[in-house]
Amino acid sequence: MAKIAPPDPNIDFIASLVANANTMTASRYFEQGTYLVSIENCKIRSNRQGRPRAIVECTLIDSNNAAFDAGSNLAWVVSLDTDSGPSDLKTWLVAMSGLSERDMTDSEIAKQLRPDPATGVSRFSGRQAIVQAFTKTTKTGGSFTVVSFKPFDPNTDKAPNFKAMTQRGETTSTDEVLAKNNWSIPSIETESIPF
Repeated sequence: MAKIAPPDPNIDFIASLVANANTMTASRYFEQGTYLVSIENCKIRSNRQGRPRAIVECTLIDSNNAAFDAGSNLAWVVSLDTDSGPSDLKTWLVAMSGLSERDMTDSEIAKQLRPDPATGVSRFSGRQAIVQAFTKTTKTGGSFTVVSFKPFDPNTDKAPNFKAMTQRGETTSTDEVLAKNNWSIPSIETESIPF
């Protein structure tokens, strides 16, 4: 007869840890391309080092980047403790809220960023946007992705023709690259190689 193990005395502690933890969603960052997205949430959080971040979470509807399937979770993360971070977030707020830069006072920005008390999510949740992302090279040779949002109303705006755009993020097999460039891999006799 099988022996039944006694219950773990730490199960209540572990259950409490799990019950009080936040659920996580895996998102990828925007890469070079044009996207039609639905905004799921805009959060203000601190990273593990306590540095402030704004995170705009999106669900992909369509794009010209083959690396992402429709329904993919994408995120735009803004470091608010950098020179450009607050300006980047303000630009996003002006674009997505329809308010002017002059209207973006401290209290208005707090109102725009504060979650809806009834739902707990951002007032921007459910809105759609066209996102443009491109890679910019720094003076030191590094690179970063510049991301811009433009509101999109599916009832009045015409969606871009993503299929007619230059495709980004395409994955290509080695055989396809060789055939496209009319290259071949030389045959090498491996029997005489001493291992």
